[in-house]
Amino acid sequence: MTTSAPPRTSLPSAGVPTPAPSRSPQLLRRLQLVVALALVLAGGLAAWMIQDLRADLATTPELAQQYARLGDVRHQLNTAATEAARGALLSEPATGTHSAAAGEAVATAAGLLVEAAQARPQDADLLSEAGQGVVRYGKALAAAAGNPRAKAVPLLAAADVQLDTVLDGIGTLQQRLGDEATVRPAGLNAVLAWLPGLALLAVVVWASWLVARLSHRVLNVGLVGSGIAVVVVLALALGAQSAAAQASEVARGTQFGHIVQVATAVDELDRAQRVLTTGVLRHEWTADSQAALDEATSAASDAATSEDLPSLKAFRTASTTIVGALRDGDWTTATATVTAGDEKSLAGATEGFLDSAAKKTAAAVQRAAAAPESAGTELAIQLVAAVAVALAGAFLGVLGLGRRLQEYR
Repeated sequence: MTTSAPPRTSLPSAGVPTPAPSRSPQLLRRLQLVVALALVLAGGLAAWMIQDLRADLATTPELAQQYARLGDVRHQLNTAATEAARGALLSEPATGTHSAAAGEAVATAAGLLVEAAQARPQDADLLSEAGQGVVRYGKALAAAAGNPRAKAVPLLAAADVQLDTVLDGIGTLQQRLGDEATVRPAGLNAVLAWLPGLALLAVVVWASWLVARLSHRVLNVGLVGSGIAVVVVLALALGAQSAAAQASEVARGTQFGHIVQVATAVDELDRAQRVLTTGVLRHEWTADSQAALDEATSAASDAATSEDLPSLKAFRTASTTIVGALRDGDWTTATATVTAGDEKSLAGATEGFLDSAAKKTAAAVQRAAAAPESAGTELAIQLVAAVAVALAGAFLGVLGLGRRLQEYR
């Protein structure tokens, strides 16, 4: 009789805990994203900053050009007043030389206002008012042309009131341009480069520290490249700020200041001529007339001296002759000095000064345009370089962390 063996029972096996999956790969992938974003932000910030500076530099020359243009408008209108008075003093017909010159000056001023509106549409409000005033002023001068002196005097006095209104409006616009010239773009604020740049560099350093703890290696070549890229992008942004600041100072500061001073000298000289011409036209010279002449001549001389313009000695000599003749009631001498064209006349005494002022203004406008143009080219290169370096830094960071990820496969 055979006996069957008892059934075997399986003994419970000791449980072996399954090791938890490493969280390092997940952390490394997140660090890849963080580092890439940090570099993209660095590049984007630098690109915005440099582009803001380029946009500002592109419009900067307009300020100098517009101010010079408006200064020329003022000069043309004052010239029209002086020429109209000369025509009346000589009892010229409406088609006379001086009356025609006055009409041409008004037409030139109107054309310059149209150019100004096209160049800077943001000035259209004041320019429109000035344009309408110039039209009215031109009509007032035309109404006075061809009349004898006695009848022309009140007509030209009324025209002068309109002229002063137009000049005040242009002066308001010039003041606006002067205020705008002192404004600097946000891109020139160094804090906008330093603080974000250092913060983003800190992010890359923090990522390097985490990776060093995980891999027990001091440096990750890819992250080192990312850190260097942030520093380079920051340096490019700061370099762009420096170049833009220098160009802006030339255009908005130095050259704009030259244009303002020259325009002031010409404007004050024109005012002095108007005072003298008006005195001769009205056959009167008062204490107020003398004070106005002295004030305008002194202001013109001060502005001229600061810009190395020719001396006003010849003008002072001519004005002394005119004032002396007016006080003596010598209308013939006073009229001759105002209307003649020789070197001792009022026109001859100011011709060289005005020519020199025009040349200095043109040179200042040219330099105010050249500096931003040169800087703009430099900034374009820095913009491309900043974006390229930022993208390269992002790639290096992702690549460096990717090699650490391979060790967990």
